Amino acid sequence: MATIDGNIVGIENRAANANVSFHQADTLKRIFRRLANRSNFIDRCRNDRGSFSKEIIFMTHCYCNRFNIRACRCQSLYEKMTKITDWKNVEINFDNNEVTSIPFTSFQEEDDCRLVIQRQERKDSGLDIFDGKYTYRCILTNDLETSNKDIILFYNGRGSREKTYDVMNKDFGWNHLPCSFLKENTVFLLHTAMSKKLLCLSDRFLFLLRGTN
Repeated sequence: MATIDGNIVGIENRAANANVSFHQADTLKRIFRRLANRSNFIDRCRNDRGSFSKEIIFMTHCYCNRFNIRACRCQSLYEKMTKITDWKNVEINFDNNEVTSIPFTSFQEEDDCRLVIQRQERKDSGLDIFDGKYTYRCILTNDLETSNKDIILFYNGRGSREKTYDVMNKDFGWNHLPCSFLKENTVFLLHTAMSKKLLCLSDRFLFLLRGTN
């Protein structure tokens, strides 16, 4: 599902057991093309870590001016991050964080990209796969002008957009699709998404109408 300002602008269905990256580049390409055909140019987008692959990043770059994609961590990247000494203290969501950025050429050798890195001192004693004093989060972007903090804040805005899933799951039946077949359930997803938009428009109309009385 793709959204703009909380409005659903693209949906494609797939089998529940499919990997998150399975044919994602094809799906995004179709959505971007439909938007472009309606003169909707995407200045910047934000994707979760399921989009962190060379194929998906290259395709996204073709249709978006600036991309911001959560990067998957690996052991080699983790070792590189632990050796960084140039960190800047910033406040993000009322928490103290340290941020920096480093050049990234693993996927886009021909283009300038950077990895915006955020680290926060661990407050728990639990250990994850990357054990250490800090929790690291990374965002891959081709935006070389926006500050590290603003890149992080923009990407974190995905959290409010995720609420669209909650609304569709709880209020429009996406949690329990009614049919046993992919095509029929896709029709259900499309119709309920349009219903949500119509309800939002009717609520806005009633609000404006009350304001004129």
